[in-house]
Amino acid sequence: MFDQQETIAAIITAQGMGAMGAVRISGSEAFEAAQFLFRSKKGTLIQDMPHYALAYGWIYDGDVLLDQALLLKMKGPSSFTGEDVVELQCHGGPLVLARLLQALVSRGIRMAKPGEFSQRAFLNGKIDLTQAESVMDLVSSSNRVMAEVAVQQLQGSLSGKIKAFKEKIIGWIASIEAEIDFPDEFPVGLVTSVFESEIKVMIQQIDALLETAAYGRIYREGLRLVFYGRPNVGKSSLLNGLLQQKRAIVTAEPGTTRDVLEERMMIQGIPILLMDTAGVRDTGNLAEQEGVERARGAAAQADLVLFVLDLAQGLTEEDLLLLRDLDPEKTLLIANKADLVTDRVLSFEEKVKGFEVCILSAMEQEGIDALIQKIRERFESGTLTAGNEAVLINRRQEGALFQVRKSLESAQEGLLRGETTDMLSIDLQDAWSYLGEITGETVKEAVVTEIFARFCLGK
Repeated sequence: MFDQQETIAAIITAQGMGAMGAVRISGSEAFEAAQFLFRSKKGTLIQDMPHYALAYGWIYDGDVLLDQALLLKMKGPSSFTGEDVVELQCHGGPLVLARLLQALVSRGIRMAKPGEFSQRAFLNGKIDLTQAESVMDLVSSSNRVMAEVAVQQLQGSLSGKIKAFKEKIIGWIASIEAEIDFPDEFPVGLVTSVFESEIKVMIQQIDALLETAAYGRIYREGLRLVFYGRPNVGKSSLLNGLLQQKRAIVTAEPGTTRDVLEERMMIQGIPILLMDTAGVRDTGNLAEQEGVERARGAAAQADLVLFVLDLAQGLTEEDLLLLRDLDPEKTLLIANKADLVTDRVLSFEEKVKGFEVCILSAMEQEGIDALIQKIRERFESGTLTAGNEAVLINRRQEGALFQVRKSLESAQEGLLRGETTDMLSIDLQDAWSYLGEITGETVKEAVVTEIFARFCLGK
């Protein structure tokens, strides 16, 4: 855990040259440290400036002029971190910013670690853990949907739902305790009789949130789309066709691809992780064997498998053997090399019932648009929302929600078995605690440290 007693500083704008750069200082000595460097054109002292005030002036390191700048003052606790904060905005040259930061360090200000500003905001109660994670999502988002969902979660769309769950459970626990402490005032079973239906409703609401986890992973990490099939059916050509560049080596010799080749792209706003794999066949070559095993592993973990076959050769016994291990719901059958045949009617459709088929020519770029549309249709077959507000939970939140669900199910089963109210209370307290892990009230310190360590420097 970081030392909150220290005043910290960091460059908060992107690396490289730009029109503007900024350095943030946060902590009890922020105003004093900034005053060492900043000289207002009007001669105004930072301590005399009102809250959220902006001043124009010059930055000096001793008697050495560094740059002209704007200074923004934010008095704690009404700042992002909840502490006294100063932001110095100057020209965006890397050297200018480095000299400014070094001048602060030489006066005892510590350089902030990755995520430390956001972590202080969390520790000072300015944001909860779901909002802190949404900051990271917003900064790193590569698509419009993730950016829009992240800003809604920063505003509290997810934490509001978790808070409502916690308040409901606390109400249940309070009612149980009242029934235990004042048995004469509460007929036996009166309080718990209403719990069963209410717990059922909450489990349904949690299930709706859990359903967003897969889409959350896709929008954060990309839809895992794996090219799979026998050697020399055109998998690498199809990868190059989608990317519209020669990324994978294409030759007539089987076994050219040995490892899993990964490339990222956007398909109509959907982040895609393309994975080209080795052709699957029996081989005595140890390197190729390893490639085949990696191909099988990639297919098993794929969101969508593009099973590529050679239309000129037709559906072979080897193709059928590979298809037996694939889920039709997660597979798109690509009949490639359509340019090499005159009759494009698939005579083998009866043998691949349940698999959606797409006919194309990767080499001639025919049918690529239709393939893209089919990928999008597969992706859009689900839902992205929980209630009326966009929510996409991450892996950590999914794990905690799953534990909440288990505790609520245990309570539900206990009601059906007629267990005592004190046992019911234990299950509900567990559910409340797991909900607290999501927002950060009951999460372990090591987990908090690990989350903020993922942040970029200056955030």
